[in-house]
Amino acid sequence: MSNREIKALDTFETLANREDFRLNLTLESGEASFMNNCCVLHTRTAFEDSSDPNLKRHILRLWLREDDRPAASGVIVHKGEGIMPQEGKGTYYNPSTG
Repeated sequence: MSNREIKALDTFETLANREDFRLNLTLESGEASFMNNCCVLHTRTAFEDSSDPNLKRHILRLWLREDDRPAASGVIVHKGEGIMPQEGKGTYYNPSTG
C-alpha cells in the first residue's frame, strides 16, 4: 500500500475508535439488533461464556438479503461469503425460496 493509503486507513481507525463516533451497546436477554452490514461498521468485544449449562449464552444469527439495500458501489461484492452453504440451501434467506 502507498503511504497515502496507509494514512487513510490510520485516520479511519482513529475515527472509528473515537467515543463520539461510536455507539456501545450490550444486548440483554430477549433483545434483538438489526443492522445493515453495508452501512454500519461493527464489531464485538470478547465474550467468555459460563461453564454452567443453564447460564450459557444462546445466540441466533439470521442473515437477510436485500439486493436493493443502500450500499456504496463495491460493498456488496462479498454477498454469499461468510456462511458455509449447506447442500440444497443458499447462504442468504430468500423469501421466494424459503
